[in-house]
Amino acid sequence: MERYSEEPATRVRASDAERDDALRTLAAHYADGRLDQPEFDRRADAALVAVTRDQLRGLFADLPRERAAAPERPRRVRPPLPPVPVLLAVLLALAVVAVLHGLPPFPLIPLIFILSRRRRRWNREVRPWT
Repeated sequence: MERYSEEPATRVRASDAERDDALRTLAAHYADGRLDQPEFDRRADAALVAVTRDQLRGLFADLPRERAAAPERPRRVRPPLPPVPVLLAVLLALAVVAVLHGLPPFPLIPLIFILSRRRRRWNREVRPWT
């Protein structure tokens, strides 16, 4: 019993998936304007009844090869700034401005203390116990 056939590679039978792929490629060429409606219909019918891969290749002899689309690079998303450190920086800036203008920054000191304590508590909640 022969394990492999002696037929050349061009006589290999086409699969249903290859026929479907050929139809999608023909539809893309039709959408790009390379084929008109009657020519697309003729080639689509020929792709559906094609038996070998060579017959499918013949449908694209006068059409340019499609380039493989470059894989899309994942976007690096910068995480948003946490609101507590930003608020602490603003309150510290207000305290410095108050001192420079001769006003007491005492009303800001309790807010800075409360926010800094809350920040430490949030950090502890996020991290698991070690």
